Amino acid sequence: MSHTPDAGKPKQKMSGCMLAVIIVGGLALLFAIGIVVTVVAVLRTPEGSAVVDLMTTSIAAQKGPGADALRAQGCQSIGVLPVAALNDIAARADAGPVIPDVATAMVSCFSPPADRTCPPLAAAYVAAERPSGPIRFAIVDGEHDRCAGYFDASGQPMATPAEAPAP
Repeated sequence: MSHTPDAGKPKQKMSGCMLAVIIVGGLALLFAIGIVVTVVAVLRTPEGSAVVDLMTTSIAAQKGPGADALRAQGCQSIGVLPVAALNDIAARADAGPVIPDVATAMVSCFSPPADRTCPPLAAAYVAAERPSGPIRFAIVDGEHDRCAGYFDASGQPMATPAEAPAP
């Protein structure tokens, strides 16, 4: 007759704490799966897709055409947003009116040196990029525009957007 070392010992039961940890862990896992499924479902809607496209466009705006020329002028960060792309995103999301603008791009220079102004920076952007139409240019310090305005395709300031030729 063979004798095993555990033969006479009672079988250990799972403690109540361990059972509670397993149950709570399982519920947390189900909750996390539910969140992921919900996020994926929302991102597959036209509005969710537009949010993803807007984030992608915003990230690309930092490296957009002409951004290097503005970086060389002292801009800490740059935003080059094509108005047509923004209008397309807004239209697909059915997010209300599209951007009613004659500008081909909205260009922002963030936190350049204090002596920089819009006209020379807009001219530097236009010289580097050669846009097909007017641009809307702004220098942004914090939450406020230091200066902003419209510039034609040659880099000259425009008094109002109404002076821009129709795209």
